[in-house]
Amino acid sequence: VPEGTSSPVDVSVFDVQGRRVRQLHAGQVPSGWNQWTWYGLNDSGRNVSSGTYFLRALWGNENSVQKMTLVK
Repeated sequence: VPEGTSSPVDVSVFDVQGRRVRQLHAGQVPSGWNQWTWYGLNDSGRNVSSGTYFLRALWGNENSVQKMTLVK
């Protein structure tokens, strides 16, 4: 989130088919550096399998997508 602003943010993990696996955060965050940790669990609290996942962060009119590989 850009400095000097506060914005609603949605941070979620998706599988390669585009299905949401886990929502890490939904709501307001202060400006600056923010950090979330994903422990390889889905929204039901169950372990997901090793593979490729995508982290998507949405805030305002902006979005960021990062590719991740989960190795167990």
